[in-house]
Amino acid sequence: MQKLTNDILKLVIERYLLPLFPGSKIAKANGVGYRKLVAIDSGGYKLFIKSSIDSTERMELHRVYPFQQYERELVENFIRYIITIFAAKLPTRILNNTLAKSFSLVIAQSISNEHAKIIYKIVSDFESIAEKTYEGKNISICCLLDLGNVSEGIAYHDILNEKHGCVLSNGFDTIIKVSSIGNVIGYEKLLKENVNHFAPYRYLKAAFVTSKHIVSFVLNRNKEILIFKNNELFFSKRRGNWQYYPNNSLYKQISLGSRNPHSSIRTATYLSSLDVSFSHGGGCIAIIADKDIEYVKKNIIKKGDCFENVKNTKAKHLSGLFTQNFKDLDRLIRMEMISIDGATIIAANGQILATGAIINLEEPSDDGARTAAAKTLAKYGISIKISMDGEIKVFKKQGDGGLGLLLQFA
Repeated sequence: MQKLTNDILKLVIERYLLPLFPGSKIAKANGVGYRKLVAIDSGGYKLFIKSSIDSTERMELHRVYPFQQYERELVENFIRYIITIFAAKLPTRILNNTLAKSFSLVIAQSISNEHAKIIYKIVSDFESIAEKTYEGKNISICCLLDLGNVSEGIAYHDILNEKHGCVLSNGFDTIIKVSSIGNVIGYEKLLKENVNHFAPYRYLKAAFVTSKHIVSFVLNRNKEILIFKNNELFFSKRRGNWQYYPNNSLYKQISLGSRNPHSSIRTATYLSSLDVSFSHGGGCIAIIADKDIEYVKKNIIKKGDCFENVKNTKAKHLSGLFTQNFKDLDRLIRMEMISIDGATIIAANGQILATGAIINLEEPSDDGARTAAAKTLAKYGISIKISMDGEIKVFKKQGDGGLGLLLQFA
């Protein structure tokens, strides 16, 4: 049995909340603060968390963009669950499993408190199916939950428990519609998509059918669960961690300062990062500040890899294929371009300087090739490294001249 001490609270925050909120860091906060379990500071950039209202100590989550009230409420609900769980004095082996289940329930409540039970049930079913295979392959399924529909019918849970239920719908082309009480109300082909929606390219159709009262769930063959609401990626569970996507805040962090680059370039870069991440292709993207373009072309990009070097076979071929501005390229084409081994480098106006480029490292590095390249390029702008496992890291030069990890998510 364990007592909820501040050290234990710190471990719980590191396990569940740091992965949930992209770019967050943890620290021990000064002062007692308000008599609240969870509070946001006046600027919005810090979230204070206590193990009890009367505690004289508090932990702090901070990041480079403001926390929302929605996030504060989610965290407070989880902290209340934690307090209740530890008060029950459960054995350690049961405690950890209970914490994980409680966190999934908190995610469900944050999507719709009224319908948390059915949301939690769908997520639990998908988690169970993720550990199964069909004819030797991992399973991909998708459902749409209509929170305003109370129709009767066959229970979706019962279908998922049957072997044939694991091949009905795939999240790309088809979807099973479910009522708010968990019954199947339809089985349809997914037809439409909007390339401007904040959702990975492969799942744009699953995002398109959602709204404030309609939520879609996808389990893909990488055992990842994606939840869409209001036409965008809302939550995902990848590598055992839940993550929330405040997309309107995240894309704005891809910045060189003073609203540069234009929001259309930021959006295109952010969307392409999601696309590559969920395709598990891996990649590296960098946006170079105008003042550093000539230096980067001459000294950082391997000689011959710049698009302007028509004597190089690779540069000649790729520059002939990717003639448009980065933001004007189709998302699928951008995704495939970024997945070429090497870095994709663009100017702040969206002009493509190179793709598949080898980067001359300015100093020895123990990092992998993509990370080392991203860190080098970040000295002259902002860079994004996408791992094969889907993790996204955003690097940027800091005010003190040092290099910093701005965001880490997906």
